[in-house]
Amino acid sequence: MPGQFDYETLTPLFNPQSIAVLGASGRKGRPGYDTVVAATALGWQGRLFPVTPGYKEICGWPCVSDIAQIEDPVDLAIIAGSASRIEQDLEQVIANQAKSVLIYGNPKLAGDDDLPGRLTEMANRAGIPLLGPNSIGFVNYSQKSAGSWVPPEVYPAGTVAGIIQSGSFFGLSTLVDPRIRYAITIHPGQESSVSMGDMINYALKLPQTRVIALYLEIIYDPGSFIQGLINAHRANIPVVVLKPSRSAPSQSAINTHTGRMAASDDIINAVLRKHNALRVENTDEWLTTLCLLSHVHDIGPGGLSLAGDSGGMKALIIDEAEKLGVPLTRLNRDSTRQLGARLASDLVPENPVDYWGGEEHIADHVESCMQIIANDPGTAVAVGLGEFGAVASDEFTNRVADGIMTAAESAPVPVVAASYSSRQFNNRRIDQFSRKGMPVLDGISNMLRAFAHGFRYRDRPRINTANDSPSLHNTEEIGAALGRLRENDEHGALKLLALAGM
Repeated sequence: MPGQFDYETLTPLFNPQSIAVLGASGRKGRPGYDTVVAATALGWQGRLFPVTPGYKEICGWPCVSDIAQIEDPVDLAIIAGSASRIEQDLEQVIANQAKSVLIYGNPKLAGDDDLPGRLTEMANRAGIPLLGPNSIGFVNYSQKSAGSWVPPEVYPAGTVAGIIQSGSFFGLSTLVDPRIRYAITIHPGQESSVSMGDMINYALKLPQTRVIALYLEIIYDPGSFIQGLINAHRANIPVVVLKPSRSAPSQSAINTHTGRMAASDDIINAVLRKHNALRVENTDEWLTTLCLLSHVHDIGPGGLSLAGDSGGMKALIIDEAEKLGVPLTRLNRDSTRQLGARLASDLVPENPVDYWGGEEHIADHVESCMQIIANDPGTAVAVGLGEFGAVASDEFTNRVADGIMTAAESAPVPVVAASYSSRQFNNRRIDQFSRKGMPVLDGISNMLRAFAHGFRYRDRPRINTANDSPSLHNTEEIGAALGRLRENDEHGALKLLALAGM
């Protein structure tokens, strides 16, 4: 059973001041080489010890032939060698009194079914946190440290904490969308020691974290996981979950891939709903929701107000918003009066706003319309719409973007840009919005789904989280129910669980 580790215990793992790399290599492309490169990629200033008898130095770092040659215990020992050496390397790491360990190798490849259990027992007996085995590692952007055989992209720390059970998703998370910046990314591996709940709790302690992103295949330690969700609720940090295996074939694929059972989808949904985690349907919805919530963490009272240049898109927005339950602002009389004075005579001054009437000074016109809807007392968030993936020479879209960005500078509520489609092949304008600290959400459907999650999180029940955990407060009734319980008594069993607060 995975142990429970607090922030202080996990600090040597995720923010080490010294790292030993067992199985270090001087050959480019090998995990033992890429780990040395990754360690200092973000500007980490700690001590690094490549452990290998085969080289004198790697990337300028002097090598040692054995971890025992390192005088002081290291914060993090990374076992980067083959699966057949994992147990032997872990014994040496523990003998050296390392404060934490990361194991890349998959114990299955060693052909020893009992090896995973022995690794867990060894780490637990030594009292040290073990990330993995079969883990790609972590990248801690907020503290400029990395333990991974996938060298990270270099960029400033963001606000998303990604805990991603899929190796490919972990590797691509920071490469796919430059608008989403991470405080930390972790690939848990088989969670033989450090559980996902431990990782959530660590991420919540990072001051940069504003949203938790989970790619979830299985839950190894349900109790720790649920406690992590409870702690996120207490910290007012939304948890956005992408989880496959809704169908039986998908569950079978997960079981085959991980060698562990994926839980019933109904059970997962019930747990996530109870603890206000936001489950998304697909990767586009996941990334768009992360993009929104990493910029607009707290949605205020009111609804969504939008302005664009298309009556057809306006109709699509109204249909989709109604289907998803996204509240659209009913603009007040003063706002409709101001819009009526600016819009063409054949346009209705209502939300969503269709402002296109052949205006010559479109940037000023868009700015004015955006200011009106942003200042309406019923607006929680204002959205400026356009096809921002259009070619750079499209001056109309350039001026629309300028108007939205100017309006955002003095708006009393968050202003977000959104494209009509997700076809973003020309990124110049999107980069301009990003430099202004504004997210650009991709596509009408993705944008409204992201807002549906944002409003749902805003309107979540404000329960007393101190009493979230089941408690045996009514022991006399519970004892009596236990006494009456008979075999195959489903009704009695359910009543017993209810009495226990479950």
